[in-house]
Amino acid sequence: MFARGAIDGDGVKLDGVEEFAVETLERIRDAIMVKLQLGGLPVRAIARVVGIHHSNVVRRLNSIPPDVKRWYEDFEIH
Repeated sequence: MFARGAIDGDGVKLDGVEEFAVETLERIRDAIMVKLQLGGLPVRAIARVVGIHHSNVVRRLNSIPPDVKRWYEDFEIH
């Protein structure tokens, strides 16, 4: 499976993944949004990458507690 909106030609591949809980997928998306914001990507571009409206990106990023946001910033995505 490859994510839409790959950046710099890199895709996201998940091997051996059957299914995730909805909450898990939302947390993964939140971590990706935090990493993209940390990298300097504009909110509208982040919205295109993760496939949600830019206002929802702003709302979700603002709702992440600071300690969780710091954890996401240090989180390694391979």
